[in-house]
Amino acid sequence: MILSTKSGMILPTKYVPVPRALISVSAAVLECLTKPMTVSQLWEETGQRYEGLLFERFILATDLLYIMGAVEMNNGLIEKKKS
Repeated sequence: MILSTKSGMILPTKYVPVPRALISVSAAVLECLTKPMTVSQLWEETGQRYEGLLFERFILATDLLYIMGAVEMNNGLIEKKKS
């Protein structure tokens, strides 16, 4: 199982604090996804709530959510996957 990426770890470690771990960033992105949004809308919403978030980490977190099956893309909009 791959638990690291080029720019950081998915899970927190001794060297990667909880706020920077991709799993934490993914939770923040998911929290902001209250309705179907474009990537730009979701980025703006997430960036307003979580200052200092880099676009690279936002995209990695969004990718992680997609891979985990938590979000899906429909007609150009990202939305939470319905169970």
